Amino acid sequence: MPIQCVECGRDIPAADVNIDTALAKCTGCNAVFGIMDQIADGDTLRSPAAPVREVALPPRFTVDDFGGTLRIQFRWFTPMVFFLLFFCIFWDGFLVVWYAIAFSTNGPLMMKLFPLLHVAVGLGLTWFVLATFVNRTTITVGDGACVVKHGPLPWPGNRNLLSDDIEQLDVTRKTRVNKGNVRHYYDVVARMRDGSKTTLVSSLPESDQARYIEQQIERFLRIKDQPAPYED
Repeated sequence: MPIQCVECGRDIPAADVNIDTALAKCTGCNAVFGIMDQIADGDTLRSPAAPVREVALPPRFTVDDFGGTLRIQFRWFTPMVFFLLFFCIFWDGFLVVWYAIAFSTNGPLMMKLFPLLHVAVGLGLTWFVLATFVNRTTITVGDGACVVKHGPLPWPGNRNLLSDDIEQLDVTRKTRVNKGNVRHYYDVVARMRDGSKTTLVSSLPESDQARYIEQQIERFLRIKDQPAPYED
């Protein structure tokens, strides 16, 4: 099972991994880090012989079981959004000043058309920042349906599936590298009885968030958990 440095993404040779302490050292950047997450998130989610690990309620999550209905809800907010907020204010502020000058001086048409792509980026970024502050994802399972809704601000990814059509839930991992920084994001994917797959929730920053959703829905629908290969 390959182990990667959490700082620089370099593959760690077996000689630099201590299984007893679950620690590894990267000779490239001298980082020392724990490997338990990567052991759990390796080529398979779980060994078929290994017991299923109970996942505790993650922060910012709430769960309600009303007998015939399960509801899982979590906020999108993270402290990182404050950095995006300041960047958004700078980006949008620059465009406001640009267009104020362009229209007050009756500037050429090109001066007004040139920043349109930047305006589109600014609008998308502003909407994302606002959604991160106020939105929640609500997963409701009951009355024969599994419904995923994001709001109150509109956002793509709402789902409405028949519970009987869900054969299994999997957690899949996506890896993104940006300037040497490696980050993992996790999706909860429903395997349907017709062989298709539908992503219920995407881009969760922590594996336990995705595993908790998988655990609660499978338990509620009485689906026996099965190990599945990771899909990057």
